[in-house]
Amino acid sequence: MDVHEEAAGWADLIAHLSALPGFRDDWYEAVVKPPFATSETVAFNRQ
Repeated sequence: MDVHEEAAGWADLIAHLSALPGFRDDWYEAVVKPPFATSETVAFNRQ
């Protein structure tokens, strides 16, 4: 599934994910730098 900041419900999704234990606080910085580059990262890993 692909999600992006312009999708309906984005803010609700981020609020929900941010409440999960172990969710990376720095996820945004990890995916936006460098600009316009593909930046895949794992923001949460369910054990």
